[in-house]
Amino acid sequence: MPALSETGSGTEYLPLTAIERELILFFVRIAQAFGIAKSTAEIFGLIFASPEPIAFETIVRRLNLSKSSASTGLRFLQRMNAIVTVPQPMERKTFYQPEMSMRRLITGLLGETALPHLQESTTHLDNLETLFKTQDPVDPRLENRLAHLRNWNRKASRLLPLILRLAGGKP
Repeated sequence: MPALSETGSGTEYLPLTAIERELILFFVRIAQAFGIAKSTAEIFGLIFASPEPIAFETIVRRLNLSKSSASTGLRFLQRMNAIVTVPQPMERKTFYQPEMSMRRLITGLLGETALPHLQESTTHLDNLETLFKTQDPVDPRLENRLAHLRNWNRKASRLLPLILRLAGGKP
């Protein structure tokens, strides 16, 4: 079903179809597991559900999003390689379609979600260590747990970039 309908008063955006709603919900549920904003997942779901490349304005209107929210979501999706821009003849607007390579999707997802959190975790561990030094006495079991966290963080910091390289992404 087309997203637009021409009326005497101009262009009217049609409501989401049942298939579009279900695809959007599917991606919202996945996104929640990775801490990705619901609106970003909705945008990806709509783009994925659209057989034709879809324009920014159509995304804004069909999902009832602010332009700012849509722009932020689209930028995030582009950074994680989940969508691509598609030039349309005789159009100045930007059109989007989903990336269909699972490898690019996974490497983009890990690169935009897990890797930044992993990099920030070193700072948090440093802060914890500083706090431990100011506390007297510190339970040796907690010191042992902090050592385990540092070890886990070090291993994950080595493993994730390797996974990204093996999958064809940039660490």
